[in-house]
Amino acid sequence: DNTSSTEPKVRRRGVHSISTSLSSSPVVPLLPPFRKYDTDENQQFIQNVQQNRVPVEFRRLDSQNKPVSVSIVLDDRRSRDYPVEQWQTQQLQQQHQEKLSSFGGTGNTLGGGGGGRTTTSNKNVNNTKKEGFLATILDLFRIVWNLLVLAWRRRNQAFVPLQKHVVDPQKPTTNISLRMKQGRGQVVLFNTDHTVQDVRRYCQIELLLLGSGSTNESSSAIHNNQSEVVEFELLAGFPPKAIPDTTMTSTGQSQSNSQSLKDAGLLNSAIDVRFLSTTEEKRCR
Repeated sequence: DNTSSTEPKVRRRGVHSISTSLSSSPVVPLLPPFRKYDTDENQQFIQNVQQNRVPVEFRRLDSQNKPVSVSIVLDDRRSRDYPVEQWQTQQLQQQHQEKLSSFGGTGNTLGGGGGGRTTTSNKNVNNTKKEGFLATILDLFRIVWNLLVLAWRRRNQAFVPLQKHVVDPQKPTTNISLRMKQGRGQVVLFNTDHTVQDVRRYCQIELLLLGSGSTNESSSAIHNNQSEVVEFELLAGFPPKAIPDTTMTSTGQSQSNSQSLKDAGLLNSAIDVRFLSTTEEKRCR
């Protein structure tokens, strides 16, 4: 055993016994490793002790680069065997403590400097909080994006340019049979390269005229009803299926309504215009 101090008050000299101090201490001392006599290192250690010299492994220097005084206390235990099992048990306990401390990260002792040092568990908690915060931000972004898309669609429906299509006689044409509300039906001439949006615009104007009770297609009658939002859907085929409404693409263009009548398979077709009157119907659209 050895004790060291940079400024010892009293220096102990000679050989002293530690049997009394060990018997009065309830703490089991940590056994040093077993040393064999036949190794050069241990022989040098014993020789230094016999010559009243400090062994190399106990030599220390203070802050002023001066040797620190060391007192070595010897206890004669040659009559007893070295407790190998006790030493192995202490080694296992020490390894177990090192493994536990390796999962704890770093920390400060009581009364030590404050420091900004955190444990590994605190870092894991902080990482979890950051991941949860990012997930919340992404969810909010998706909600805002969906609201913007919905507002864009509503705006396109509310502010449809109230101008009917113009047929070019030099291009191929097709007849579309439209069945409006109140049993009113009409056959409308379109070019084959006209789009589904052109059909919707035509129906929008007709529904506004029907709602105003006017058959005149003057701009004043249409303008007075421009603020009204007439919601409807187009159905074609047998059995009738709804023609998809405007959908957003990555470039911000409408996908379904921009299709030509030829590409949409609506040449010489019959289309039912179904007026959406209830909130539930509008929600399911």
